[in-house]
Amino acid sequence: MTTNDHSVLGRAADRLMDLDSPVYGDERERALVMEAYTFGATATVYVCIGGAVVSAVLGGLLLPAVLLVAATLPSFASIWYARRRGVDLLAMSERATPRERRTAVLTLVGGMLVVLGAMLFTVRAGHGLVPLPEPSGTVSEVLDDALVGAILGGMGGGLVGLVTQLVRRRTSPAAGGTRDDDVDDLDD
Repeated sequence: MTTNDHSVLGRAADRLMDLDSPVYGDERERALVMEAYTFGATATVYVCIGGAVVSAVLGGLLLPAVLLVAATLPSFASIWYARRRGVDLLAMSERATPRERRTAVLTLVGGMLVVLGAMLFTVRAGHGLVPLPEPSGTVSEVLDDALVGAILGGMGGGLVGLVTQLVRRRTSPAAGGTRDDDVDDLDD
């Protein structure tokens, strides 16, 4: 499924989405996949704002700013993608109930204001709203420990992912074979 958008960005978006791929399944499965992606994007926005609030309260300046920018990316990308297909998401958002709009504004704008206020406090006071304890070791020792922890955590996460994929591959039916819900049809 392509559009008439022949710009470099438009072609890249079409390639990235690859909506003609069999991965999306039938119409019902495709609709569910799109709902799941929407949920994932929404969760990403809220996690980014939550992380920005925490890091700003602890005295961070760069991380909260980066997280706020990252929180806006799913929305801006969705608005751009829909517009190139002739759908105005901003106009559609006007269909939301006043309660839905109020909740979104309070959560998103309120979170951003808390972040910006905490960052302003940090700049003026020289420390966060909740000052962090100073590390007891030298900077080099603290960074070494953090790096070792990150490496071990990454290795552990990769190992869990690998084992999960291997177990899933072993327990899933072979391509073209029968699924569990198809077995009942064999009795007829």
